[in-house]
This record gives sequence, structure tokens and C-alpha cells, in this order.
Amino acid sequence: MSALTLTNSTSYIAQYVIHRGGLALARLPGLAPGATLSVPEAETFEITARAPYWKATPIPPHR
Repeated sequence: MSALTLTNSTSYIAQYVIHRGGLALARLPGLAPGATLSVPEAETFEITARAPYWKATPIPPHR
């Protein structure tokens, strides 16, 4: 049997809602940092949560 594999490689709890068309395949509670979960499915998928990258912009002092 194939599976949908969810991996959380962030330092935070990741929440997944998996849809195919209008059908919700999986609505899962938070997945702990570093955890992996497999959901049985007719096809094989692998999804990895990664922390977003952003560049911090300094806020100028108020005058």
C-alpha cells in the first residue's frame, strides 16, 4: 500500500490539511518538530514542512 508521508523539519509544530480537489484527504493535529507521519493513500506522496526564510528588516527609530 502507498502512503502520504508528512515530515516536519522545523522547530515548530506543523499542522497539515491535505486536499485532493474538493475532498479533504487528511486533517491532522499538529505534528511535533522532527516527527514523520504516514497516511495510507492509493498513491505515494512525500511532504516536508520547512521553516520559511525571510530577511529581517530593521525598523527605524520613531522620531
